[in-house]
Amino acid sequence: MRRRGAFSFSTACAGAAALILAGALVFVPPSWGKADEGVSVQGIPFWLTETVEKSLGAVWRELSSRASREEERERVLRLVVQRLYPGYSLEFLRALPQGGLEARFSPQKGLPDNWRVYLSFPPLEAPLSEWFRKDVARLEENLVRGLEGVPSPVFGWGDVAFRDFLARETEACLPGWHGTPVMRFREGEGPEMEISFTPRPPLVLALLPSLQSETLPVILRQDLKEGMLKDLSPLVGLPVAWLRLHAAEVELWSASLLGERNVTSRADADLAVHFEAEQLSRIRVDVESASYVIQGWLAGYAGSDGHYPELGLHFGKKFSSRKDGVELYGEWIMKANDFSLESRWGLRWSPWQDIFLGGEFAYPGEDLWWRFWADPREIRSPYLWWRYNPEGEHNGALGWRINEHFSLELYYDERAGDQLSLRAVGNL
Repeated sequence: MRRRGAFSFSTACAGAAALILAGALVFVPPSWGKADEGVSVQGIPFWLTETVEKSLGAVWRELSSRASREEERERVLRLVVQRLYPGYSLEFLRALPQGGLEARFSPQKGLPDNWRVYLSFPPLEAPLSEWFRKDVARLEENLVRGLEGVPSPVFGWGDVAFRDFLARETEACLPGWHGTPVMRFREGEGPEMEISFTPRPPLVLALLPSLQSETLPVILRQDLKEGMLKDLSPLVGLPVAWLRLHAAEVELWSASLLGERNVTSRADADLAVHFEAEQLSRIRVDVESASYVIQGWLAGYAGSDGHYPELGLHFGKKFSSRKDGVELYGEWIMKANDFSLESRWGLRWSPWQDIFLGGEFAYPGEDLWWRFWADPREIRSPYLWWRYNPEGEHNGALGWRINEHFSLELYYDERAGDQLSLRAVGNL
């Protein structure tokens, strides 16, 4: 009778423990770094250890509340473990003081465990594909190491733990990408694991390029901007987090693409690119010719009867690629009322950042003017230019650059009847 009672008790405990263990496996997801501190497990892959420790701890505590004899608890636990952890055999089990538990597992012999890992790359253009391949190489190494010696039946009960492990490793190596595993078991061959990747939001929705230059006219910059939007279109739809990781590569790639265009190559231009990965990604390009300065404008006046719309052109030759180098320049200004032409020939240099000092001769009249510029060439920023001749006449403007195409100036000219007027300048 006692044997029958013991058998019934063991069977009941095993059934109850099995239900608890199954629930622990299914409903207790891995939360890395929060394993059951009272349970120590060896012989299990690191990404599966926490799941086993949690489930074993839950079963052991339940058995401890139902059975008083330690031998009985260990015997039932061995029975439950062997049923619910297919792929592994329990080699060693020992109860620790204060209710703890120590267990050691080993893979069951004869089960396929020689995994082959295949990575399915998304369709990316060069050089994005090279960046992805470089990142995924480290992920492949981690996956191969994590699957080494793991019996294939483990994925019947450890699939959630593996997917969590894959998500963590993918986030570390490929932020912004989601890896999806597919397992294949073919007769006579080792098990295969194929990982495919899809971008995970937030994604880049559009590019917002801006080009700043003190040496190239807007019309040439506009051509560069349109070309940049076309060349960098493969960035749209990619994960923001991944492009943040490769912001430096994006900047180098953008600079190389712009450097191949006719405008920059003929102008011997220096390029500096700054990329900010966001859903609306900003790409700022500073492009400066090392040899020439070309600027054009179309201006109209309000509040002065003595000034007429004008078309202007500034062409300069730089004697040094440095910003503070000397520039020899000529300016031509044509009035719309009689098509009269004023030319200015001068020399200027920059003693400090956006400040220029110089002198010029104006024709007709052969008048000498000393000239000052303070212009950061930034959008939504103020600027100033001023001229003064030995006869005591002043001419200049304080302006605000609304965008790269349009500026407003408070214009002053002592030679005119209406000395103060408002000037609208369209940058060409």
